[in-house]
Amino acid sequence: MTYYFTEDLTSFFDKTIDIPDCHRNTKSYIIGVFSKPNIDQDLSKISITIEYAEANIEHNFQRLQQLGDQLLFIQSIYPTLLKNASSNYYNDIAQCSYYRCYKLLNKQWVLFEELADRFPKFTKQIRKSLEQLTDSSRYSLKTWFS
Repeated sequence: MTYYFTEDLTSFFDKTIDIPDCHRNTKSYIIGVFSKPNIDQDLSKISITIEYAEANIEHNFQRLQQLGDQLLFIQSIYPTLLKNASSNYYNDIAQCSYYRCYKLLNKQWVLFEELADRFPKFTKQIRKSLEQLTDSSRYSLKTWFS
């Protein structure tokens, strides 16, 4: 049996992901990360510490943002994928990445501060939302990302 999404991923995640007490701009950003995942590199095969350190030293907003986004995606959907360190370590790197983005933008985009401050809580809430999907929705989601 084949299942098909009847809506785009943005609408799907907007309806599925429940993050109470989250600013609308932040939720929209998170939905964007899930709707168009930007996973250019396999984080399990690189040193995340070195990636963060280099991006931070270079003041490279794009690399910091991408690292935070990739960790948000992985820690929410595939939390057991990264096994070289504790979950807290990966959360800390994501939080530092997002906070650095906030500072590089002269503290103008508050959503990066909220992502930095509440990253572990957000990933748990997203995971909880996705666990409540029906089996057919899970199958569709898996086939969409494979």
